[in-house]
Amino acid sequence: MEKSGYERYGLMGNPFRDLASETIEAIELLHVKQSLDQDLTTMAGEVREKINKSVILLMGGHGMGKTERLMLIQNECGKNDELCVFRNVSAMCAQTVQSLCEGIVDGYKKQKKKKLLTPKWMAKVNGLVKRSKRSVDPENAARTIAEALNHMAPSFLLLNDLQGLRDAKETEAFNTFMNSLLNAIGPGVMVVITCEMDYFRDVICGEAGEPGEPRAYDDFISKKNALKDRINRQMIIPPLSKNEAMLMVAKRLLVKRLVDDLPSIYPFSEGALDRMNKAVQGNPRQLLKLSDHVIEMAAKARAVQVDEEFVESALSTYPGTMPGAAVPVH
Repeated sequence: MEKSGYERYGLMGNPFRDLASETIEAIELLHVKQSLDQDLTTMAGEVREKINKSVILLMGGHGMGKTERLMLIQNECGKNDELCVFRNVSAMCAQTVQSLCEGIVDGYKKQKKKKLLTPKWMAKVNGLVKRSKRSVDPENAARTIAEALNHMAPSFLLLNDLQGLRDAKETEAFNTFMNSLLNAIGPGVMVVITCEMDYFRDVICGEAGEPGEPRAYDDFISKKNALKDRINRQMIIPPLSKNEAMLMVAKRLLVKRLVDDLPSIYPFSEGALDRMNKAVQGNPRQLLKLSDHVIEMAAKARAVQVDEEFVESALSTYPGTMPGAAVPVH
C-alpha cells in the first residue's frame, strides 16, 4: 500500500512543529554546539574552580539561540546545586533588581548546603525584596546582590534581553546598578548578559546612525554607559554553517523517525538544506520554521525527496518572515 503524509519519509509526524513548548531535556538533546559553546564551558569551569570571575555579553539576532544557551547554563547549575538566577531584563531598573533578589532568595532556599540560620547578607537581600520599588537605590542594591553572589559562589547571574530597557532614565539607572555590581563581584561569579546586536551598537557602544540621522536612543545614555568596559568577553553567535544546519535538522528528524536505516537528513538532500540555510542566513529558529513549511508541502505533494528545486518552489509560497537578502555563511 502506498504511504502518505509523513510516514512516507519514515516519520511519525512533522518534526519541526514544536518550537516553543520544548522541555530542557529536549533542548539539551537538540542543541547544536558551536565554537562559542566550548568557550562558555571553559569560562564556567574557571568560575566553578573560583579561579576567575566572568562577565560575558552574548549577542545575536532573534532566534539565534541566546535564551537557549542561558537555559543550558541554568540546567547545569541545577545539577551541581549551584545558585543560578535567570531573569529577563525589565523596562524598569527597580523591577529587575527586585526580581533578581527574589531569585537569590528562592535559589538559597533550594540549596542543600544552606545554613540553618539566615546570614546577614541574605537578610539584606530579603529586605530589598520587601522594599518599595521607588526606594531601591541601584548602587546599594548592587553591592547587596554582589555580596550574596560572592558568598554563594560558584554562582551564576543570567540577564536575558538587555534591549528590554528603552527609557533613558531607566537605562541610566540600570547602567549604574550593573557597574557597581560588576565591580563588586569576585572569583566564582559568572554574569551572562544577552542582547540584540542593534542594541549593543546603539546603546552600549553608541555607534548608531550616520551624522545627521535620528538616533534610536538619547545620546547621553551611550556616553555615560561604561558597561562595555566591565565585560570580559563579547560573544556573537555565528550563523549556522552548512554542516551545523544539517546536524540540527537531522536531530529533529531522529526524534520522529520510525525507520532506522534511512539517511539522517532524509527526505532532504544536502543541497536543499544548504539552500534553506542560506535563505534564512543561518538563523536556527528561522531554519526550523522554514523546514516545517517545506516538509509539510512535500508531504502534501507526495514528493519522494526534497531537493533544491523543490525548496525554490516552497520558498515562493513561504508565509513566514524571512531575513533580508541571503548571504553566504561560514
